[in-house]
Amino acid sequence: MKNGSETDIDCGGSCATKCADAADCAIAGDCKSDVCTGSKCVAATCDDLVRNGTESDVDCGGACPNRCPEAKVCRLGSDCGSGVCSGGRCAAPSCTDGVKNASETDIDCGGSCTARCADTKQCLMPEDCVNSICLTGTCRTPMAVEALPGNGNTCVLSSTGKVKCWGQNGDGGLGLGDTVDRLLPGPSIDFGAGRTVKELAFNVVSGCAILDNDELKCWGWNGWGQLGFAAPSSTKAPTASVVFPAGRIPKTVSVGGAHTCAILDDATLWCWGHNGYGALGLGNNTHTSAPTAPVNLGAGRTAKVVRATYNSTCAILDDDSLKCWGQNGWNQLGAGGGFDTNAPSTAVDFGPGRTVKMVAPGGNDTCAILDDGSLRCWGYNGLGECGVGSTSYVAVPTVVNLGAGRTAKSISLNGYSACAILDDDTTKCWGSAATVGNGMNLAYNVPGPVIDFGPGRTARSVTTLNHACAVLDNFTVKCWGTNNSGGLGTGDTRNYYAPPINPVPIAF
Repeated sequence: MKNGSETDIDCGGSCATKCADAADCAIAGDCKSDVCTGSKCVAATCDDLVRNGTESDVDCGGACPNRCPEAKVCRLGSDCGSGVCSGGRCAAPSCTDGVKNASETDIDCGGSCTARCADTKQCLMPEDCVNSICLTGTCRTPMAVEALPGNGNTCVLSSTGKVKCWGQNGDGGLGLGDTVDRLLPGPSIDFGAGRTVKELAFNVVSGCAILDNDELKCWGWNGWGQLGFAAPSSTKAPTASVVFPAGRIPKTVSVGGAHTCAILDDATLWCWGHNGYGALGLGNNTHTSAPTAPVNLGAGRTAKVVRATYNSTCAILDDDSLKCWGQNGWNQLGAGGGFDTNAPSTAVDFGPGRTVKMVAPGGNDTCAILDDGSLRCWGYNGLGECGVGSTSYVAVPTVVNLGAGRTAKSISLNGYSACAILDDDTTKCWGSAATVGNGMNLAYNVPGPVIDFGPGRTARSVTTLNHACAVLDNFTVKCWGTNNSGGLGTGDTRNYYAPPINPVPIAF
């Protein structure tokens, strides 16, 4: 038996018995299941198997299964069950909504914060941001990729707030002040002296950007006033700013086929541009070339997310419900009836208790990721873009089989195809043969094989329109699909039916 003047090494490392209570000791390891206090072995004080701020695991022989309840004293985070040790006291996690912000860390949520700060929100460290990087205290998208269908354009947004575009440029969609097509990324778009971009949105042949000073500037085709002013019919570079009600600033923007929508800092939603199918949500079919009134989302309801598409719009509301309006020939609005609607009405029914995390309207179809990670799609489905195993009309939101046990992290959809990043960080696409990414130009009406981005590479974000682009985990960009106008950034007009070996050569 070793005493307070001996250690294991004094006994050749073979002292099988430690000191009993009241015996002399030098270190905690000298005592049986007790603790060494004042050079004496004393009984563990954790007799109720709940340790407090004066006890540690060794005080309980390493067997304390419980930690301090709230308001008890603590020394470290692990002392406090699912709570946090703050100022020497156990406190409840402040991350009550499961989304950590700049004043919270994983330990505030018991290590179970399921979501991070969204882009443009505050951050303390890289893991605070989703599909982005933490730059000067703000989550910034390192390469936010949107491809423009029809005319074959692509643009990227860098973490430094610069934008570069390439591909077809007949309506000035590249924002460079000319109509010259480019097979490779051109110069950065000029938004004004010292100005940088916080958020970028594209669709068809026009784009919009929210700048660092909270201005919203748009460029490209302006046939219906979707750029926020009446004339000219196209603008080859961002110049004028969209004007909102006094004091209000845009927080997020989405560009449709010929209309634009923005959520302002008071969470109201405003849309302008083409309104023939009611996509502006104003209760009429009158076109407008500037924001004129907020969309009525229902009593007390505000918008968290907006996604504009060809002739319709969808919004996730503050209660995580989903409402869509506009063209509805294939029930792409998800509210039944098959009739166009010019104002938000009934929320899409996903079943009791289900809410929406992400929505991707794609013209004649819509897909949504729900709170349980399941992916549901509905609408036209003529090319299998709903991913439900057929090319027949899908009347109601239907679950997409992503593989055994797999769920969806993100979804992108257009009138031809869809791509999803799964919970294991793999990417699958389906629908149009050009963008499935299997290299064989074969269409799929269910999620296709996992896309190969190169050894060890995964996608941080994927966008699909008439071609597809992915931002990879090393912040490079690869595009594949139809390439008639050079929108893939490969330096040629050859179609690529799988991600090329070499990424787009982008230099900011």
